[in-house]
Amino acid sequence: MRIARICDSDQANAFLPGFTKRYNQRFAALPLDPNSAFRPAPASEQLDQILAFKERRTANNGSVISFEGLLYQLVEASGRVAPLPARSRIDVVRSLDGSLFAIHDQKRYSLTRLVPALPEKPATPKPVSTEQHKPRNTKRGKPFLFIKKPRVLLPNHAGRTWLGKS
Repeated sequence: MRIARICDSDQANAFLPGFTKRYNQRFAALPLDPNSAFRPAPASEQLDQILAFKERRTANNGSVISFEGLLYQLVEASGRVAPLPARSRIDVVRSLDGSLFAIHDQKRYSLTRLVPALPEKPATPKPVSTEQHKPRNTKRGKPFLFIKKPRVLLPNHAGRTWLGKS
């Protein structure tokens, strides 16, 4: 368009049909296969599995898996707990809408969150050592306590006095 000295949109709109015709005559090519290369869109359930975040987990006894710090149990569509052997490899899928489900051997399972039992005794806090809270001088490893001690004049063996620490 610069070569044709087109400066505004009206000139560009008038130039475009002739340019498109010349461009297609020069660069257009017939496809090798006349059939369409596009496939039909998959079903919405398949799209949920394709466009999702997947993580692999290992099931323990009772078809229980751990995911993001929580325990989940695999449940079939009928509502029964899935009878999976221990150490089965499970794909946990989080779809884009935030829902969770699991896949094992091409079969889809829903996940039921298990609530852990409350501990019998409340956890007692650990005693805090006062050593951890004392400020320290980083160079000498001594506390930040600067108290001047009085100096005393003491005689030495030659009869001269010198400054000593008491």
